[in-house]
Amino acid sequence: MLLTEIPKDNILENVDRYCILLTGKPNYVGTDYWCEHTVGALRKDIESLGKPVDIISIIWKTDPAFGGNPVSTITGFLPISETHHQVWTDFVAVRDQLWDYQFEKQDDYIGKIPVKNELEQYLREQFDFADTFTAYYVDLYDIINRLRKEYNDDNIKNPGWQSQFYQLTEAYRLNPNMFDRYTQNSFILKLRYDNHFAVQSDLFGLEDNQWYPIIKYFASELHEHKFKLHPTELEIAARYPNILIENSFKHTGPPTFKNNSIIGGKQFWVSDLLFGFDGPGIKTFTENYEKWAKQDTNGYNRNFIKNENNSNIHPTPGYMMPEFTPHRHLTEFFFDYRYNIHFTPLSSRHILRDVDRLRPGDYDNHRQRWYNYTQEQIENLTKIYESIK
Repeated sequence: MLLTEIPKDNILENVDRYCILLTGKPNYVGTDYWCEHTVGALRKDIESLGKPVDIISIIWKTDPAFGGNPVSTITGFLPISETHHQVWTDFVAVRDQLWDYQFEKQDDYIGKIPVKNELEQYLREQFDFADTFTAYYVDLYDIINRLRKEYNDDNIKNPGWQSQFYQLTEAYRLNPNMFDRYTQNSFILKLRYDNHFAVQSDLFGLEDNQWYPIIKYFASELHEHKFKLHPTELEIAARYPNILIENSFKHTGPPTFKNNSIIGGKQFWVSDLLFGFDGPGIKTFTENYEKWAKQDTNGYNRNFIKNENNSNIHPTPGYMMPEFTPHRHLTEFFFDYRYNIHFTPLSSRHILRDVDRLRPGDYDNHRQRWYNYTQEQIENLTKIYESIK
């Protein structure tokens, strides 16, 4: 894709407001690489937009120790190599120690390790180039306890990869006005904290050290249909919310688990790391996702938290990914709620899961840096890590 193919600025003339919506755990936040390739990339773009830009940061108010995949449950203290990623079961001792720090007993779901005030202050300073910065605090254990009551099931423990979506819907439940300012002409870019972007000189035809205009590009990809559709088509499209998703159709890597077929008229593979919404798009999602996920349909349960150990994700021999994954899950929601779905090639540099390969020594230490673990707890965890190497 060449720079000359990026839609012209007139597509963005009617955009009234931009928002960067940060979700998930603050993995890698504070590292030099994150400052350069997440904040730095966004800064260069935002400063040239000429329209109001909001940063919305959703923060776990206690360490969500057991939300996410098995690897992310034990990262955030010391470097974990790719080898250890492949044999993460070696870190059971780390997981067990964290469990002891989090819970006095197995079913005591109350967050014990609070976030430091310094995290919000640091994020405010990093994103001081935006027009507004708003932080919303939610707690994973509050979500789990609420869902236990709603489902009448005390065995619910871990939303897994759905945590990033429940974090967003919980923030909206507690703050129902948080997206009121956004319209059909707005652009909301939902990112994870550990999304990163890079100088794309080889891929996008840019000069060395020139940053790719991330927000301009994604916003124009979402809104360009207003300039390309026939008036009759546009009249239909205007009735529905809009979503921009990165797809794998033009992915440059091997097609290992990225099957582009549309399954059952409902599901297709997309990256779940980055989404672009207009105002109705983000509000439709936050208002309806949880009630949609509760519905049992077509022989499977959409909400994996209800039955996390048997949730239609049975591994198939010879395949890298389970049959029903986070990469297909939300596409069914978008079909059911009749989104206008717009596609863009994969443009982000994935997530900072193995940044130590890119910047030796710049590993993820977010839990030690941003959550109130005691020095004794950190020393004990360090001993366990060191014994595994």
